[in-house]
Amino acid sequence: MTKSVNKKSNIAEQLNLFQQELKQARAADDPVRISRTQEKIGKLYFSATEYEKGLEHFDKAIQQAQRINDRELEAFYLGSKGTEYLNHKLPEEGFVCFEQILEIAKEINHTGLQSDALGSMGLVYLETGDPGLAIEKVKLALELAEELNDENRTMAHLGTLGNTYLLLAATEESEIYFNKALEIAQEIGDKESQVGYLNNLAIIFENTGRKSEAKTAFEKVQLLSRENDDHYAEQNALKYLINLELENTPQNELVLIYLDRAIELSRQLDDSSAEKNYNDNRIMVLLAMNRQEEAIQIIEEELQIESSANSLNRRLNLLSNLGNARYDLDDLTLALDAYKKAMEVSIELKAQNVQARLLGKIGAVYADRDKFEKARQYSEQSLSLARELGDKQLEAEQLSLLAMAYRDLNQSEQALENGKKALSIFEETGQKVFVEKIRSFLRDLSVL
Repeated sequence: MTKSVNKKSNIAEQLNLFQQELKQARAADDPVRISRTQEKIGKLYFSATEYEKGLEHFDKAIQQAQRINDRELEAFYLGSKGTEYLNHKLPEEGFVCFEQILEIAKEINHTGLQSDALGSMGLVYLETGDPGLAIEKVKLALELAEELNDENRTMAHLGTLGNTYLLLAATEESEIYFNKALEIAQEIGDKESQVGYLNNLAIIFENTGRKSEAKTAFEKVQLLSRENDDHYAEQNALKYLINLELENTPQNELVLIYLDRAIELSRQLDDSSAEKNYNDNRIMVLLAMNRQEEAIQIIEEELQIESSANSLNRRLNLLSNLGNARYDLDDLTLALDAYKKAMEVSIELKAQNVQARLLGKIGAVYADRDKFEKARQYSEQSLSLARELGDKQLEAEQLSLLAMAYRDLNQSEQALENGKKALSIFEETGQKVFVEKIRSFLRDLSVL
């Protein structure tokens, strides 16, 4: 609501300034200045989705260009109008504008305008789901741009062809065109375009399993977008870099550096959802790196925020991780408190799978506190729920814990029975590490 109000307020302020500018231009009877101001007002109304008012001002800008018989300026305003149509999902209306530009370009023998018009027509065909015609038009536009040795136009058309072939899932052809566009962007020092083409190439690399190339490309995107102060592009690159790191080597300092920067950007962009997601990732990485104290600090800060935001699912996840971190530090009383609070939330959410695991964790805490009877009770509740849910992994884990609880209660037969059941499930599910652990437990039990 606040963002919407702010946008309307900004539009109103800009409109007032443009109206004053238009008044001054009319007083000076300056048709070029009048037309340029009319165009700016037209774009402003389009941004507010007031298309009829926007069109009225675009048409007035075009009329002023016609008044002074400036065909190139007329084509410019037609292009601006057509682009607004295209950007606001009205491609067919935009196509009419681009056709008119092509006619003007041929009349005044302006090759550059012809190239622009054909390229824009290609964008319309791409938008309307006709990539074959898009390629045809854009290749004609590319030929004209190359005849002129116009690097900017050539680069733009190469990029459009890259996007078109990408839409067709022709990644090899797409990669070729993006690379050519990138070369030109680098030659002319256009960092903004470099970011766009590198990002597209990185996505192709990632989608085709070329993870190392994808990482290198996204690193370049992040560096360039940071130099350009393009927060959105940098945030997008960081999202991919974080995912790549978490997928390959989740326990390293680099992913923490990426996460710190992503959190900083999210705050600058007022993107609370992304900030929460990155904080959750940071907690998991810190826990995996055995940096529980740092993880606990973040968890407790986030819990204070979530208590006011009332996001139960996230609160449940945070409390569970807090319990795990406290348990790892052997702070059993605090771990138990966190697990029990998490249990309350899981019951409220009716999340039985989480309840089952929390019951097991609470049982493990009681076992470590030498309260074996309580440990057995919680493990049995967890086991019962695990069986009800068909969770074989959890069932085997709880059978193992029950076996240990019975051993500590000096009930060897029950310990042996539950241990064998756990072993059977671990063997069935191929959990080799757990198989060896439970076998070792059973061997020790037999000696007792």
